[in-house]
Amino acid sequence: MQETVMYDQLLPAEFEHRMSQCPLVYIPIGSLEWHGQHLPLGTDTIKIQAICEEAARIGGGIVFPEVYFEIPWMVEYGSAYKFNGNVPFDPRLIGKLLNAILNRLEAVGFLAAVFITGHTPPEQRKLIKDVA
Repeated sequence: MQETVMYDQLLPAEFEHRMSQCPLVYIPIGSLEWHGQHLPLGTDTIKIQAICEEAARIGGGIVFPEVYFEIPWMVEYGSAYKFNGNVPFDPRLIGKLLNAILNRLEAVGFLAAVFITGHTPPEQRKLIKDVA
């Protein structure tokens, strides 16, 4: 059985123990968007969450619940790939959300945070760097 490292799945004593060992939080970020007929809509986030979980198991820390977002112009598919299930948000809203998450996690006691994205267009990387 794998060690639990997910913030939302830890018992209070487990949370406190992990915090005392390594007050680091991983924040996996992805999108909900078309990835072809053969992949789930959350592919970007699913893969990066798994990487965060493994990093926390090996090096310590806790994995915050996934943050799903995409910026409206981030992905431009051709007309053959139009899909109504994409869920884009205004980048200003996402910036405020990520800042609020960081501020709250600092108040919880985390000393470091790692934003890591499974979706890497320049617009999303810039937004994350601006928040950091």
